[in-house]
Amino acid sequence: MKKIKNKKSKIVVKENKHQSKKVILTIFLPFLISFFVAFFLVKIFYQKRTIFFKKSLSEKNQPVKINVGELKKILELEKSLYFDPLNLIERLKKPDEKIVLVDIRDKESFEKEHIKTAVNFKEADEIIRWLKSKKSTVVIYGSYGNDLKTRTVAYQLINQGIQTKILSIGYNEFRHLKILWLPQSLWDKINLEDFIERKGE
Repeated sequence: MKKIKNKKSKIVVKENKHQSKKVILTIFLPFLISFFVAFFLVKIFYQKRTIFFKKSLSEKNQPVKINVGELKKILELEKSLYFDPLNLIERLKKPDEKIVLVDIRDKESFEKEHIKTAVNFKEADEIIRWLKSKKSTVVIYGSYGNDLKTRTVAYQLINQGIQTKILSIGYNEFRHLKILWLPQSLWDKINLEDFIERKGE
């Protein structure tokens, strides 16, 4: 009887070992395979991404080819777009109908004070309607020199075929910061108050 029991127990042990091997093969092996597949996929993706990143960096670091002739033209156009405030003062001393000065600040600021002879329009469409058939050069200014709105209005007018200039300084610089644009030799000779018009004057 004992021999039979031992044989049975040996068979049971063998079956248990066989089952544990099956469990390992059915659960652990697929997990191991999927882990390695995921690892290699991540590695491949990372390498491709690194190569792309290095390539994009090298492309960014490449020197930009500039046509000197085109650059000169752009700079000349930019230079010709601006109107010198000293030139404006000379025009204000001897009014010239060929030059129309347009203040594009808000109405309240304009009414409070503005450069003499200036008219107030906020949008390019208003200026175009007002000009109609006048063959004048428009000189526009805003609160500050070279602000975005002034440039935008200027380009809109230029696109409509209107000769347009931007005063190289804004009203605030014209009125309060003469040190920035007026030569020191002219500080005593030019009184800026003579070129400012206020509400009620």
